[in-house]
Amino acid sequence: MPFNVEDFTGQISSVGLASPNKFEVDIIPPSGVSDKTLNLMCETASIGGRTVQSMLDIQYGIRQEVAYGAPQYTPLSLSFLCSEKMTEKIKLDNWNNIIVDATHATAPFNVAYYDDYKGQIKVKKLNKAGEKVLEIVYLNAWPKTVSQVDLSHATTNATLRVTCEFSYSFWERVGSRTSASTTTTRNPHSG
Repeated sequence: MPFNVEDFTGQISSVGLASPNKFEVDIIPPSGVSDKTLNLMCETASIGGRTVQSMLDIQYGIRQEVAYGAPQYTPLSLSFLCSEKMTEKIKLDNWNNIIVDATHATAPFNVAYYDDYKGQIKVKKLNKAGEKVLEIVYLNAWPKTVSQVDLSHATTNATLRVTCEFSYSFWERVGSRTSASTTTTRNPHSG
């Protein structure tokens, strides 16, 4: 069937195109209380991706790639606009410091217990009317890398930004549980 421009434009007219600048972020650090400051100042976010591990199946005849093992999840990168007091950078550094505290000379570089530093991050994609169309929850998230913030006397009328790369166990769409092999509806009464 040849490509038909009218079918294509008709499809776009009926379902619309998603806009990348309509989203909300909800960051829930280990305290369990959502951080409104970080949520509002988040400038860029991403919707989770994952890779299924594969290997070359070498048997007689045609060689083909086959899946094996658990999926690998891409890190979540969030970029934040910095306020005048650098609150966003300070909060991210404080969370990162919970993981490995390098500030105390008596117990330097002790790694915290996993349950003490993991949090949760929700990224919600909104439509043009501001209604949620997709929500991804990143479970057991923690700030692996907090970027440096570059200063310069040559720069004027610019806003400082800090980027944080979060590691997490896995992500799931709200309303469904995604694992390596199946997609099932999540029971709201289960933990």
